[in-house]
Amino acid sequence: MTWALSEPEETNPNFGPERFCSRNQPKDVWFLAATGRRTCTIPAGRPIVFPAIYFITGDSKDACQTFMATVDGRVILDGREVTYGREDNDYVTYTSVKDNPLDGFAGKAQTYLCGLWVYLPPPSTGEHTLSVRGSDSFISMSAEWTLIVK
Repeated sequence: MTWALSEPEETNPNFGPERFCSRNQPKDVWFLAATGRRTCTIPAGRPIVFPAIYFITGDSKDACQTFMATVDGRVILDGREVTYGREDNDYVTYTSVKDNPLDGFAGKAQTYLCGLWVYLPPPSTGEHTLSVRGSDSFISMSAEWTLIVK
């Protein structure tokens, strides 16, 4: 979560131009975020982590339980379905920068985070197509990624 909140709106990989997908990526994993159609170049050898759908509840553990009761997702990589994990009630501490587009606050905070999360082993070099869909009874999220692994 800190990764998604570590950039202000003008350079944030969630909302900024595709060229920002590499901003603040850690050395051991590659995070994907955002919705819509996007392209991202990823270094070879990196596993990829992203949500099919998620919910940030603040201080309400019960809200996560309600959300997870109706959540569903589908992830397709190069035409093949990918399994995902369920995170039902993670109480996370995160650090954000001022003017980030997700919560607007700067500093450390804590919240409950739940959803359907995907961990992909490092894909082979070349171009890949990733389709992500997630929904519950109130919201839906979708993304279409072209991943270029070099």
